[in-house]
Amino acid sequence: IFFYYYGTMGIVEMGWRPEGSRYAIGFWGYSSRVDDLVDVDSQQNPVQRPSQGAYVLAESTLWKGHSGRSLAGFVRYAINDGDSTAIRSIVNTGIVVNNPFSGHGGDALGLAYTHAALSDKYRAFQDSAGKPTSAYESAWELNYRVKLGESFAVQPLVQWHQYPGGGRAVSGATVVGVRMELSF
Repeated sequence: IFFYYYGTMGIVEMGWRPEGSRYAIGFWGYSSRVDDLVDVDSQQNPVQRPSQGAYVLAESTLWKGHSGRSLAGFVRYAINDGDSTAIRSIVNTGIVVNNPFSGHGGDALGLAYTHAALSDKYRAFQDSAGKPTSAYESAWELNYRVKLGESFAVQPLVQWHQYPGGGRAVSGATVVGVRMELSF
């Protein structure tokens, strides 16, 4: 069992890792109560509630080829109380091809999908402020990580979002970016 603590949120994760795989279940909760998104007390102050959730994940090498090539996949599902956060549940899934064009070098080509269901309270809060929301936000991401030496990597990416931020004003958006990684 692993226990992580940072800020005001504690995470407990239980998992196992067979060769090339990782499976885990985790629970989290803030150590102090947080504002409810909608409910108020008699003085019109937000009701203070515990905020907690859980998740499961599975990551596995699906295929290993010659010269370091491999295909890995993952799926994660998380859920929380929906009283204090915009997202009620989220699912992420994807695949990664390691060394897709050569048998070494540490390059990786990835494709991922995320679907986030918005909480009813968040949607009610946004609607009351005149900002109608969708029931969800989803996104596809395609990226390619290029390792440039022992300590530096560049990862250009493109994302396609449906209902970005959960709003209904924009039905779709494309994001182009780059991540850079420097290891010491």
